[in-house]
Amino acid sequence: MERWQSGDRINRENNYNVLRMLGASAVMYGHMFVIMGVNGPTLYANAISSLGFKLLMVLSGYMITQSCIYDGKASHFFIKRCFRLFPALLFYTLTAICILGPLFSALPVEQYFQDASTWRYLKNLIFIPQYHLPGVFASNPYPSAVNGSLWGLPVEVFCYILIFFILKILCRLRYRKELLMGVTFCICFLDLFRLHFYPQAFLLFWGVDLSQFLVLMPYFFIGSLFAVTSLKQSCNIQIAFLCVLISSAFHSKTYIFYELLVMLLLPYVAISFGECAKPAFASWMKRTDLTFGLFLWGFVVQQILVDIMIVRLQISVSPNMMFLLSFLFSSFLAYLTWHFVEKPASVFMKKLLH
Repeated sequence: MERWQSGDRINRENNYNVLRMLGASAVMYGHMFVIMGVNGPTLYANAISSLGFKLLMVLSGYMITQSCIYDGKASHFFIKRCFRLFPALLFYTLTAICILGPLFSALPVEQYFQDASTWRYLKNLIFIPQYHLPGVFASNPYPSAVNGSLWGLPVEVFCYILIFFILKILCRLRYRKELLMGVTFCICFLDLFRLHFYPQAFLLFWGVDLSQFLVLMPYFFIGSLFAVTSLKQSCNIQIAFLCVLISSAFHSKTYIFYELLVMLLLPYVAISFGECAKPAFASWMKRTDLTFGLFLWGFVVQQILVDIMIVRLQISVSPNMMFLLSFLFSSFLAYLTWHFVEKPASVFMKKLLH
């Protein structure tokens, strides 16, 4: 896709690793309150977990688009995406079915493995979210959901596929950047239109409510715009900080106002922080990527801790303390997943592509 190669590539020295960790941690933090059945904090009328998902999608759109335009071979693009997601997802899914399920199910082990819903959990490997394992976490405040984060995976995979074909089609056209802006505007408009006119609408697509696609897709495509247009040149961390301060004074009774504000503000702040001069966090997590591991294990670990500490032992623990504990355990599992699964898969992928 040579005709897209007009923008600057991502600087090697950047803050994106810490931003991705922040996004995954925000998802976990927001989920902690949901899992414990209490009201959680919000920012710009968004749950913290929702902002975390949106931040991850901005960064994903930005980086995936960069990867796509600088290596436009379809085989390379899809091999990279498969090796990025599938090995860790396979490891998580099999661990959940074969180890966590029998340990935390209220059913006898034999009955657990004979239950059809146990094996339906394998559908997660084709990115069709399955949240239930028989008898697992049935008494928790947020009952029966083993991993409520999995709904984000089909959305992200769909965005990967969609952006590749859109870039492939538009690269031959004269006004390709303007057309990509038009596509992004239409996706944003669809989300705002749904929020205003059909906030309760439900339509299942790829195992997920279509509204959840529309919630995250605008951020992915806005991130893509920063990768192929001159928008990145306007990014400035000082201006971003000032925008955050000023916007914090805005108040509205309508959620759609805040959603539009987040669409405008979050991508600009994220790219400004990621690309700022003399990045203070450039060396953080440079050789160890825990983001996907945290995403996969965070919800599960939180449910396990709630099951043990609150349901069984009846210990009174605050959501903040539970988050800290779950973050430590999840980071450990994420490190193991990276070291023994994701990193070897990445090494094999590079050999395969060369």
